[in-house]
Parts: sequence; structure tokens; C-alpha cells
Amino acid sequence: MFISATLRSIYEEPEAIRSDMVLYMMESYIADGLTSAIEVWLDHSDEITEEQFTDTLYEISRDSVEYFYKRLDESGLVRRKQIPERKTASLKK
Repeated sequence: MFISATLRSIYEEPEAIRSDMVLYMMESYIADGLTSAIEVWLDHSDEITEEQFTDTLYEISRDSVEYFYKRLDESGLVRRKQIPERKTASLKK
């Protein structure tokens, strides 16, 4: 679920990923792996701190997630959403 929400926030029409079985398998692999890791942590949260968990989750998923997004961008199936520039208030007085 969380990978779908992330994809929807970054890409236009991310459901097009399902038309490419390799990309769809990659998405499923990442989602299943992250979900499994979360379930293990929830069952053993008294043994693993939240910080240890997030550090480990980052380490075990970083390469596959980077590769997935790179392949997704190269595929041409989906486009990244245009993110409007944020206007920030000037701190000068």
C-alpha cells in the first residue's frame, strides 16, 4: 500500500506499471519485502528500536528501490509529476 501511495504522489498514472511485467514484479518484490520486514519488527519491537529498524530497512531496500525508480523513469510508461516551486517568505527585513 505505501509503495502505491508513493508512486501516485510522484508519477502520473502509475497503474501503467502493470503493463510491464518486469516493472510490476519489481514493485511487488519491494512492497512484499518491506511489508514482511515491518511485520517482523512489529512482532519484535521490544527487541529492535525504531531507529535500528528504520536504519536496517533503509539499508536493505535502498539499492532495489533506486534501481526500480531508475528503470521506471527509463521505461517511458509513466511521467513524473511536475512539482510546482515553493515560494518561501523572505527573511530579510
